Parts: sequence; structure tokens; C-alpha cells
Amino acid sequence: MASETQLVQQYGLARTTVRRAIAVLVEEGPVFTVPQRGTFVTVPTSAEPDEAGDDA
Repeated sequence: MASETQLVQQYGLARTTVRRAIAVLVEEGPVFTVPQRGTFVTVPTSAEPDEAGDDA
């Protein structure tokens, strides 16, 4: 994932806004942070079954 500084520059947002957005993503689970390493996207553990299915 891009750094906070890169996201601020790319989207023209305040650093506080970017930090809050990342905190929400960490709380909800799709990303995690490693201190002094960065923020990373999690890898899904299993795929959801196709809802259309082959029941027809």
C-alpha cells in the first residue's frame, strides 16, 4: 500500500484524514500495519462460493 505521504500528495488530502482512513481499514480488517515497515493489504483466507451456483 502507498505511504501516508504518497496518499496525501496523490489525492490532495490532509495527513490526518489519511491516517484516520487507514485506522478504519485496520479496524475493519482488510489491512494491517507493521511499525516502521508500512501498511499492508491482508490476503483472504478463503474464497466465497459463487452465489449463482450450478443448481439450474
